[in-house]
Amino acid sequence: MIRRPPRSTPLYSSAASDVYKRQSYQYYYSCEGILSVYCNEEAEALWNEALPLEGDARNNKLVEMNRVLHGDWGNGYIGHQDLAYGVQGIDWEPSLAHSILAKQFGNIGAAAPVAPETAAPSWSGDATIAVMSEPVSLAGWRAFGAISGSPGYRNVVEFLIGRDFRGDNSIVPELATSWERVDDRTIRFYLREGVTFHDGSPLNAEGAAQVINYVMSEELNSDLLDFVGAPMSAVAVDEYTIDVSTPDPDPILLSKMYFVAITSAKQLNEAIDTYDTNLIGTGPYQFVEWNAGQGINYTANPDWWGHADPEAARGSVTVENLHYVFRAEEQVRASMVAAGEANIGVWLSSEQCADLGGCAVAPSVETIFIRPDTHGPMFSDIRVREAFHLAIDTEGIVDTILAGEATLAAQICNATCTGHDPALVPYPYDPDRSVELLAAAAADGVPVDMEINLAAREAVFPRSEEVIQAVQAMLTEVGFSVSTNFYDPETFGQMVVQNWNCLLYTSPSPRDRG
Repeated sequence: MIRRPPRSTPLYSSAASDVYKRQSYQYYYSCEGILSVYCNEEAEALWNEALPLEGDARNNKLVEMNRVLHGDWGNGYIGHQDLAYGVQGIDWEPSLAHSILAKQFGNIGAAAPVAPETAAPSWSGDATIAVMSEPVSLAGWRAFGAISGSPGYRNVVEFLIGRDFRGDNSIVPELATSWERVDDRTIRFYLREGVTFHDGSPLNAEGAAQVINYVMSEELNSDLLDFVGAPMSAVAVDEYTIDVSTPDPDPILLSKMYFVAITSAKQLNEAIDTYDTNLIGTGPYQFVEWNAGQGINYTANPDWWGHADPEAARGSVTVENLHYVFRAEEQVRASMVAAGEANIGVWLSSEQCADLGGCAVAPSVETIFIRPDTHGPMFSDIRVREAFHLAIDTEGIVDTILAGEATLAAQICNATCTGHDPALVPYPYDPDRSVELLAAAAADGVPVDMEINLAAREAVFPRSEEVIQAVQAMLTEVGFSVSTNFYDPETFGQMVVQNWNCLLYTSPSPRDRG
């Protein structure tokens, strides 16, 4: 049987999911979003009104915004994903964060996390995790991302705060032992003393502030800056006290710090040329090697502060070596688990899980959705957008291709998000109405025969290619002209990072449309 958490279980605190809501809107909807091919001035105004608000006032304003977006037929949603993992020879369960933290592994190696003054901590054995794709680089700021873009990074780098994903998902101490609000723009963090980086340098406020300022700088221009939605800066107050501030009041600043990794300031000062190739943190594991096209290896950090205090660290080291191997084909990942070649195979299909005798499954904040380029001459017409979405049988896709491993979606973020509107319903499947709308738009001179390039990243979720091909067939059936293209993660990332390129765009490219 596939193991599932009960649906009544709280999945994520609203503050944490508010960061995802902010990221989702700014990336995919905002008139100035880095990945946006959409602009609705009414929704944009509501978003800006919501930013300084808190609590119910913020939630209500975002609900209002979601209703505007839904009625404008901008983006189409297929489902909120459940993610399944094949697991063997190890005791591990996924959480909503979907970070594989080795300090939470059980039943491998010899667990003996004891205080150094009593005896040296000991561990043994290896764990192999088969993931979908190879990362672009080992830059520490990338640790905010999902397992697909930063495999194992959170085992190496740590953050000022963490989250209790094994409990109530609340914010908990990590490299900061406590914090307090100074004002509506600033939080003061008190750092854990006696912590060292893998290069031997100490954790202190001056170094932590330098790292935060670097990853938030316009010079670096990282995706993290776009993800958290607004710049932040840091300054050392004393050796172990740091103030983190934003230019404007930010009620969710603390939640944002869950995504800001603290790496070595010594590396920035003395070996900046290694920043993309050598991940240096304070975590329970340290980087060993990256074999291009094959995998990344980590080994236990004997000097990790958590060995002396596993309760505060929320875990302990039981496995000596971690091997993350890159296997794009989900069947290969499943086969590795079945053959005992991998302890964890990520994001498997229900059939593969059945073959394995069950998988560990958890809901996620990931949403499968499609984004037409609403700036182009075809999708700027709301009738064409409506026709497009009415042509897609989302319920059929979820029930058959995805085998029920998703929940039908009517908005970008699931019920864990601030601003989620339970009254919104998924767009219906109505191909007859779709044909009528296309004909009406064509009669008014809208170029509905423009070719659509349906583009997606390879292996982004189980059976993604089957989903895209089914969507292509449905759209073709009602009269759209559609081609499909799949891209490796790096190429796809480079393509979509420009405003005129997106998951779904028309030809000729928006670059040529004038």
